[in-house]
Amino acid sequence: MSFTKAEPMEALNDIRVADGIRCADALAEQLAIESDLPRHPLGFTPHAYVEGHIEQGPRLETEGKDIGVVTGSQGCRWFTVTVEGRTDHAGTKPLRQRNALVEDVIRVIQALNALMHDPDDMLRFTVGSFRVQADTSNSVAREVVFTIDFRHPDAKVLRDRGEAVAETVARAMTTCTARVHERFHAGPADFAPLVPDVAEQAARDVALSAIRMPWRAFHDAQFLSRLCPTGMMFIPCSGGVSHHPAEYATLKACANVARVFARELCYLAQA
Repeated sequence: MSFTKAEPMEALNDIRVADGIRCADALAEQLAIESDLPRHPLGFTPHAYVEGHIEQGPRLETEGKDIGVVTGSQGCRWFTVTVEGRTDHAGTKPLRQRNALVEDVIRVIQALNALMHDPDDMLRFTVGSFRVQADTSNSVAREVVFTIDFRHPDAKVLRDRGEAVAETVARAMTTCTARVHERFHAGPADFAPLVPDVAEQAARDVALSAIRMPWRAFHDAQFLSRLCPTGMMFIPCSGGVSHHPAEYATLKACANVARVFARELCYLAQA
């Protein structure tokens, strides 16, 4: 992200992963391990960028296609919602006197689902992480922190509904308070035609079937598209499963994308 100027490096330094390690500290440790390797300064403009990946979805497998030629990616916004109440004993505190935190959180998520409703099923809304404190069976919770992953290919939808998240959360509160923090925002990316066109031609050259398709995840190509002609190629993955130990692509599928890559790079070198 720093290379593409999406974020200055300083903005990433204090980001911490689940075990509490700062990004800056992890980077310093890795650079020390690689101190014997030459380092190249950032800031140059690539001629083009090509990326291969499993589809992470079922379409190629379902339609019996060899290669997915990606035309762009949808935008994404990530939020963290913190809802705070007061902890009490579950057996002794009367219901009318409690901060019913979990009940408020349920109302919040229901309200957010209503906000994000899309009859065309283009929008993606996910509550992924959900942490409760105190996490015991005989206590009224004092804090819930959950995450929102919101994606859409239309920049206006991404903007309008994303800006409505905080208000929707606040309106759903009855006895508790909430804070909404947006921690990531990437707009939709449409890839310039050069790389997708070349990828499609390269697939035809080696007698592989290809279809053009947008993508709903985001990868390095989305950010590199700010700097240069960019594209991605997908191969089928078993059942569309991804981010799971069952994720699998056949050796033939991997070999197919390598064959297309070789021809595509030759074409791009002459472009």
